Amino acid sequence: AMVRFISMLPDNSEINLKLAPTDLLPFASTGPGTPFYYLPLVPDSAVRYYCFSAKTLAFLDMIPIAGSALKDASVNTFALFYLDSTMSTPPSMRFSGGGNNDSGRWYRPIPPGYASLRLINGVSSYPPSQAIVNIDLDIVTNTLTTVRWGEMSDYTLVPTGNHKLIISDVETQEVLWSGFQIFDQGGFYTARYIGIHGDPDPNRVDRLIVDTE
Repeated sequence: AMVRFISMLPDNSEINLKLAPTDLLPFASTGPGTPFYYLPLVPDSAVRYYCFSAKTLAFLDMIPIAGSALKDASVNTFALFYLDSTMSTPPSMRFSGGGNNDSGRWYRPIPPGYASLRLINGVSSYPPSQAIVNIDLDIVTNTLTTVRWGEMSDYTLVPTGNHKLIISDVETQEVLWSGFQIFDQGGFYTARYIGIHGDPDPNRVDRLIVDTE
């Protein structure tokens, strides 16, 4: 199986993954965005992956990726989320993805005039404490997809050109973030909503990062 990992840490820092907690070197690192490359891993396994902060070298947590999420001959993206001591006792990680979720990139043609976009929601709380967001195109009511915290959407078609992307509250339609992004014909994009809503640290304020794949 082919696998890539994406960091959803609030400060957008990297995560090192090790096969044993005592390993000196990681077998994989997430990088600052969505990786272009995939790693070959044994499918239908139940390997435990030990996650460390690449910035502080601190141990974050262990994640067990079960066989059902890593099928034979599959192509997969896994997003890694971390709940720190302000959000979880003890601090813990979780992941989403797998299940051959990237295979459609190679057999689903993108029609002329469109690109493909998916959203990963990494912001665990915001008023009114419903960790579910919409990603809207140009106006709040033009919703592309809705994603809970800790989950990623499937790819969805988005018209090419320069568009305003909006992250909005699924219930109140409050705008939580907005910015512009250029989409090229046939391109694939991963939008990562990261940070902590209302955090005074500018490195952890909620924001959307759009990675061109």
